[in-house]
Amino acid sequence: MWAAGPARIICRARPFLAKLNDGPVAVPGPTYTTIVTRYDTVVTPYTSGLLAPAPNVTNIVLQDKCGLDFAGHLGLAIDPNVAQLVLNRLDPEGSKPFRCRPFTTLGI
Repeated sequence: MWAAGPARIICRARPFLAKLNDGPVAVPGPTYTTIVTRYDTVVTPYTSGLLAPAPNVTNIVLQDKCGLDFAGHLGLAIDPNVAQLVLNRLDPEGSKPFRCRPFTTLGI
């Protein structure tokens, strides 16, 4: 198949990408946590950020934990509620009770 420039790279990468996407994302061993927001306007639908259920997967929809949190995609990076959820997942023994704090980033 003849292709030029970026199209040539994509054609060569096709078998690799097919193999990469074959099977589940989460593999046995590590634990996985996803945190998504219903107000995401970048990753749509927001549910596409969730992993398939597995024993080592925890999917968190932010608004299920804190209905007063209106963070969008970019807001997740500065959201104090997300920070607490991440810290609790990284250090389960030192985790603190989750406290919902009202938060908004006005659509970002």
